[in-house]
Amino acid sequence: MNILSRSGSKASAIAAIALAAVALVGFNLFAAQQLAPWRADFTQERLFTISKATRDVLNRLDEPITLRLYFSKALAERAPFYAEYGERVKALLRQYAGLSHGRLRVEVIDPEPFSADEDKAIAAGLTAIPLGDGQSAYFGAAGENSTDQTGVIPFLDAGRASFLEYDLTKLVHKLNNPRKKVIGVLTSLPMFGGYTPRGGRKPDWGVILQMRDFYKVLPVETSKDHIPATVDVLLIVSPVKLPEKMARAVDAFALSGKPVVVYADPWNEAAAVDRQLVSQSELKADDPLVKLLKAWGVGISTGKVAGDITFARRVIFNAGGRRQAASYLVWLDMDKRAFAAANDPAFANVSKMIVGSAGALEKLKGAKTAFSPLVRTSPKAMLMSTDNMASPNPLELLAAYKPGGKPLVMAARVSGEAKSAFAGDKPKDGGKPKDGGKSGGDKSGGKAKSGGEKTAAPESGKVNVVVFADSDTLSDRFWAERRRLSQTETMIIPAAGNATFLLNILEQMSGGSALSGLRGRTLVERPFEKVVAIQKAAEARFRQRERELKSKLDEARKRLAGITARVKNGKVVISEKDSELIISVRAEILKLRRKLRDVQRALRRDIENLGFWLKVINIAGVALFVALIALIVALARRARARRARLNVREGA
Repeated sequence: MNILSRSGSKASAIAAIALAAVALVGFNLFAAQQLAPWRADFTQERLFTISKATRDVLNRLDEPITLRLYFSKALAERAPFYAEYGERVKALLRQYAGLSHGRLRVEVIDPEPFSADEDKAIAAGLTAIPLGDGQSAYFGAAGENSTDQTGVIPFLDAGRASFLEYDLTKLVHKLNNPRKKVIGVLTSLPMFGGYTPRGGRKPDWGVILQMRDFYKVLPVETSKDHIPATVDVLLIVSPVKLPEKMARAVDAFALSGKPVVVYADPWNEAAAVDRQLVSQSELKADDPLVKLLKAWGVGISTGKVAGDITFARRVIFNAGGRRQAASYLVWLDMDKRAFAAANDPAFANVSKMIVGSAGALEKLKGAKTAFSPLVRTSPKAMLMSTDNMASPNPLELLAAYKPGGKPLVMAARVSGEAKSAFAGDKPKDGGKPKDGGKSGGDKSGGKAKSGGEKTAAPESGKVNVVVFADSDTLSDRFWAERRRLSQTETMIIPAAGNATFLLNILEQMSGGSALSGLRGRTLVERPFEKVVAIQKAAEARFRQRERELKSKLDEARKRLAGITARVKNGKVVISEKDSELIISVRAEILKLRRKLRDVQRALRRDIENLGFWLKVINIAGVALFVALIALIVALARRARARRARLNVREGA
């Protein structure tokens, strides 16, 4: 009987396992068919979730679009990482096709060597990846719309994996909206490249390359007396010395209601190191740009930049021949705490911005325009003289630092009724400036072209302006890494949301918001806030102690300099009293240095102790937590089993 019972139990167990396996396979098949659209994404930035912006783009497709993913099987075989990444791209494109209601067709092609598909990949402009045996692989995307307009991603670099959705949706958006709006750029900075003194070619700034993905970017010459009528949004990036004719044209453009974005910089670091622009590096109170901002109700700090210990960036620098690390008060890593209107579309997927020697904005008394802060410092900020910027020393800035007690505004929206900056003033040339917002055509031979008659500039109007008190924030070194793919293709890998912020602003002000929810969908650096706080507190103690040490060392040097020495027979003769003083001063110096080292050791000890306890919590704590849950489950099962036995006995 026992044998039969055991055989039956064994058969039942095998049957149960078989049924479980069948159920598992069946559930997987069901999930693959019915639950494919449903996904769980536990990343904070929702990197693996199709965003609303992408869904909107796919829902609004006006015409059929074909996307071809060229992915070489040979690349997948030789680089397992790209094999996995390739599957991710395929899965994402399948989702795109499913959300497009049939208007987006996706093809996956393996361009084998010497095949017609490889010829198509080359013709589309994809980047060939040498495999080392005379053959090439491809991993890129090409698309076309119903009017034969094309777009391409030459290479889907894994370095931009977190920007995959952005790149693919941008390609679809460009094919669906081939007409680009025009952004006029007024600047003296080499944003459009140029040439070095030795004749080398300077590349366009990364922000210009990203703007060209969505807009026609048009340089505006300062020597002209009008803004081209085709310009939809005017972007002014200082330093730029505006002649009166161009200043009047900008004023008329703004008062006509057309949008203007201004990056006005009290101290431009890029210009400060450029021999041709060094004279323009500092914004002066009498600059025409300052006059325009005042007319729009905005005051900007001239001769002063913002320093803030809360957001100060850690830098390595040489001091006395020794490399040191310190907080550089005027280079700021600004996170979401600095975003005065975090829900504003301007900050769509912007988690961090980096600024360098930025100024401060304020609403002027009596201004009728609305002044809405966008980016601001912490209450611990203070304004520091630009006299310290020519040869900056982080330690000297820290020594002079005193928290101001209130936030400083770095970026703001300005809108509403404003008067002309030149109201009542006649142009110096006696003529009438062209209305930058309404007149059309360029000038040729001093006469306006047909359709571009001269009109008087308006005395007032409603302005729509965004002002940022820093233009260094657009420079590559503050936000981007460049990777050259070919002679004509450059990849920009953002390290901060500086360009994303500008693109969001341009998207809003040019009348659209299709892609503002995509830019900057990247991993966020999350430092241990407690560690950073300990570092800054210890650094404050260290710098204070360092200042005390330097002060006492200076006093010691003065005492040593006061020692009278007599030269006798070519030798320096020092009195016994002086010798004792020298010994005591040197002993004092050694003592102070020991105390300084103690402060440094205390800094490391605090951080090391915190790191140790973090490891204990992460390793031992998690294990103990799991063990506790297991113990609770075991006790619960034992309690249920005991109750079941009691119930059986009572029933018997």
